[in-house]
Amino acid sequence: MTCEEVVPGLWRIPVEIPIPALGTVNVHLLELDGGGAALIDTGWDDERSYASLCAGIEATGHTVEEIACVVVTHAHPDHLGLAGRIQAASGAPVLLHEEEVRRLRGGATGPHGYRAAVEATFPRWGVPVGDLDEWTGSSAGILARSWDVPVEPVASGQTLPLAGWDLRAVWTPGHTPGHLCLYEPGHRLLFSGDHVLPRITPVVGMHPAQESDPLAEFMASLDAVAALDTQVVLPAHERVFTDAAERVAELKDHHARRLAEVCDLVTAGAGRTAWEVARLLTWSRPLEEVTAPTRRLALAETQAHLVHLERRGVLARNGGEGGVERWITV
Repeated sequence: MTCEEVVPGLWRIPVEIPIPALGTVNVHLLELDGGGAALIDTGWDDERSYASLCAGIEATGHTVEEIACVVVTHAHPDHLGLAGRIQAASGAPVLLHEEEVRRLRGGATGPHGYRAAVEATFPRWGVPVGDLDEWTGSSAGILARSWDVPVEPVASGQTLPLAGWDLRAVWTPGHTPGHLCLYEPGHRLLFSGDHVLPRITPVVGMHPAQESDPLAEFMASLDAVAALDTQVVLPAHERVFTDAAERVAELKDHHARRLAEVCDLVTAGAGRTAWEVARLLTWSRPLEEVTAPTRRLALAETQAHLVHLERRGVLARNGGEGGVERWITV
């Protein structure tokens, strides 16, 4: 993978991650006035990813020990995963949006409570109890390990202390409740994390213990990003691109079509569970052919669309037999 200098002093480092569908995560390195560098995102917590990151940093003329600050867009393993190793090597603070910090420091929404939340919630969404081990086994440990690193909270609108860069925190909930984009008005740069990607539609799913409407939050966050005077978008996956407003419009259109498909499936089969709806939706591959983590994401996204339609007064749910939620049109 080749590093790319996007503007003077700003590098895109593709870091290998063990997710075949993605292949890499873009770690961005900013050279600081007075020496040293800062990173935006880090990579997966494994040896291959760490070696890829170190090689990329060295290709920019720096070392891991020179990293003065790490900013993480959100607490997924491919973004937060190597923050602890970087911090141990350099002493750099690790910054996350304050909502992400609150969500993950404990309780049912935190990584250490994830398995219990899944076991309490997924049967209500229609997942057979006997399938829960497969659905949770690969994720709980990764989430907990990724989170075991000291972090500092960042407030929305805060300017980050990176010498030579006017980097402003933009809270963009949806993909996660505390997802963070970063805007640099001097160069009209937007570091979009997983919020806006050039080709992939980010997963907007319902966490098992979540009570908000993540899809509504995502749509509002898209509007906030589209309103920024942006020339270059630096996403966490795939390529650098320039058409932020056009891509936002495409994402909003995708979710409008997905909402219509979900509504049609519930109308055609009143009393379906979220998992039954998920298995009938149009995906790039049938859910029977994908891994358990991918099925889990599909279910979470389906539930988010069902909840959004419920909040809009289009659908309703009831406890149903055995406490399983079943969806009907209003």
